[in-house]
Amino acid sequence: TEATLGTPLYMSPEAVEHTNEVDARSDLYSLGAVGYFLVTGEALFDCLTLGEVLMHQVKDLPVRPSERLGKPISPDLEELLMRCLAKNPASRPANARELDDALTRCRSAADWTRELADEWWRKFAAAQSEKTMVTTPPGAK
Repeated sequence: TEATLGTPLYMSPEAVEHTNEVDARSDLYSLGAVGYFLVTGEALFDCLTLGEVLMHQVKDLPVRPSERLGKPISPDLEELLMRCLAKNPASRPANARELDDALTRCRSAADWTRELADEWWRKFAAAQSEKTMVTTPPGAK
């Protein structure tokens, strides 16, 4: 009781504030947060503490993915991601089927291939490995 359950960077506002109001749309918020990470390579918010993360999840919209990247992305995909990240659950897709239909209609949907996804993950893993090497003190495991 009175414990925060979930991964804070991916928790919906209602999961933070009103756990009894969590439904499938809360999962769509979390999926939107994952999609945001996949598009930008970064979490929704840059925070140092759990309290900061939870406050941002409840009160603030993340920077639009195109702004975070510094380059344009498919406008329909960006709008859909931001819709998933709406603070009000009623503003999100109603269910996973509606989200799937909207993703399928995105103009860039046919541009993304398994090969491109594999390449993205290779680059991401290499970048994470580089961060680890740079930030890990000599002799640390």
